[in-house]
Amino acid sequence: MTSGLPSSPAMIGGRYRVQKSLASGSMGQVLVAWDQVLERQVALKTLLPERCDSPRAQLRFVDEAHINAQLQHPGIVAAHELGRHGNDLYLVMRLVEGEDMAHLVHRLRKGSDEDRKTWPLARRLRLCLDLCETLAFAHERGVIHRDLKPANVLLEHGNEVVVSDWGLAKVHSDLFRQTLS
Repeated sequence: MTSGLPSSPAMIGGRYRVQKSLASGSMGQVLVAWDQVLERQVALKTLLPERCDSPRAQLRFVDEAHINAQLQHPGIVAAHELGRHGNDLYLVMRLVEGEDMAHLVHRLRKGSDEDRKTWPLARRLRLCLDLCETLAFAHERGVIHRDLKPANVLLEHGNEVVVSDWGLAKVHSDLFRQTLS
């Protein structure tokens, strides 16, 4: 079995220095890395070590990268590079800084006065509308997310909705091909 990408600071793909773990799911993990060529932080997604040898998982990972790369929209995490480190695949994406919607919902349920003032109904509805517009963009191009949940909706700078984790996305091939031409 492949060992997976190292969790300690290491070089990936000859240019990305892993800094820390950001998130982990059932198929993959997202790391924060420093791009030594362009001198910026990026998000680096990899398969979990136990998934690295699975051809099906590798195919889904490559499909996710292709889908992500075609959906260029401010509300969708931008893909920069799909690469291989030894036998392991990695996907480099724009690092979105901010909390996810799951954390916001949790805080709002607690109901502090400060959160109620910071997040009035109009602001929360604006986030929902932005999310709907982002998903409509993907749907118009034949892509259905299929794993939409608050943890996959990032809130950059507290106001900008960014949808992440397109690993389970389903593509209606005719519409998707039309957007590529």
